[in-house]
Amino acid sequence: MTKKRILLLSSFALLFIVAVAVGLRYDIMNERADKEQISELVDKYVQTINNDDLELVEDIWSHEDYASFIGPSGRYAGYESIRDDFVHGVFGVNFKERHLQKEDLQIHVNGENAWAEFTWRFDAIRNDGSSHNTRGRETQVFEKDKDGWKLVHVHYSALPVNRDHSVKLIPDNYYQEAEQQGEVVKLEYQTKLYDTNEQITKYCYVYLPYGYEENGDQRYDILYFMHGGGSTAEKFLGGNDSISLNRKNLDHMIQDKRIKPMIVVTPSFYRNDIKEETEQNAGDLVKLFPRELTEDLMPAVEGRYRTYAQSTSAEDLQAAREHRAFSGFSMGGVTTWWVFAKAMDYFKYFMPLSGDSWIVQTLGGSQASEATAKALSDAVNNTRWKQHDFFVFALTGSEDMAEKSLTPQLEAMKSQPAFNFNDNFFSGNLYYSVLEGGKHESSTFAPHYLFTALPEFFGN
Repeated sequence: MTKKRILLLSSFALLFIVAVAVGLRYDIMNERADKEQISELVDKYVQTINNDDLELVEDIWSHEDYASFIGPSGRYAGYESIRDDFVHGVFGVNFKERHLQKEDLQIHVNGENAWAEFTWRFDAIRNDGSSHNTRGRETQVFEKDKDGWKLVHVHYSALPVNRDHSVKLIPDNYYQEAEQQGEVVKLEYQTKLYDTNEQITKYCYVYLPYGYEENGDQRYDILYFMHGGGSTAEKFLGGNDSISLNRKNLDHMIQDKRIKPMIVVTPSFYRNDIKEETEQNAGDLVKLFPRELTEDLMPAVEGRYRTYAQSTSAEDLQAAREHRAFSGFSMGGVTTWWVFAKAMDYFKYFMPLSGDSWIVQTLGGSQASEATAKALSDAVNNTRWKQHDFFVFALTGSEDMAEKSLTPQLEAMKSQPAFNFNDNFFSGNLYYSVLEGGKHESSTFAPHYLFTALPEFFGN
């Protein structure tokens, strides 16, 4: 090979190396620019949440039909749904102050596609003044078009939470009276028989936590608890003159700061003029009870005692739903499912104890579990509420006659779109615990169920 040819080949090789080096530098510079643009988009995404900036949503999201968002509240398809139903519908509507912060941002670019991963912290103030604090992780997917990078998909979830939701037994000292005891008062209210429109006077019992009178400005979460078949409004709390185990349990949980101080109301689905009810009569009465509850009982109670409702108007009662729960044992559990289906506008938390849903038929949990689960899911879908807007914690015992109805119903509910079976509120809205050896005895086992579930609703 001649010297001239060697020089020529060397020149070509050098030019090739230079070209590769320049190309690599160009790729590195382009990737750096792409990552900077995507980082800016993530910052703008945070702004859309914090400022409810709907115009910015339109700017950063792709307008292609396949743009989507998946989170605990559901799936949103298309930027318009993301803008209206998620950014505004979830955050803008429900929180008066919002502060989303991203942490540990990592960006990966692969040609015309890219994705970002980060953890986040969300601190907010609800419209009623209560705080909301959560942490999670998120993946965002981007696509590059003629106008630059656009967001095409987001998927986020809560950070993993390891929690034991097995039924917890109350401590031995809870069988004794607490040092700090709440007060129980009897309250009469006007209502009517909603099948005949006959006006009647009924009563309920109201548990006021220790220190209620002294803390004149404090507002309280509230639980409505319904008794079982053949029982009375008095039995759960013991009336004015005796202290039931349920009342001791509430006193101790508040004293030990297991739950926040709260109000508990125990009404009855029975009519005053009927002394004895058959199972079917009771089934008819609990079906009617949600109207009495929302139109008569709640205004009477929450117009007198300091809950988070600013007034007794339907609008204000509904605005305070995040501070309200409904529960009940046996037929009270059946009542809970009716309240779930008919009054979700007023309640966020539901604790059915040893009672299935009769929304389709009597004993529907066992005799028509799939139809019952679908009917409950349809009831949710007929409201404005999404998966993250409610939580059901059902409990019973392995030796309880209701377990044979409640278990197949809960299993069927897992496959319905309105429900997400999980053990924490941020990742799901449905949970179920069975106490080994638990029987169909409210006074014995309901205290353990409340001890387990109430801290998940109104814990400290």
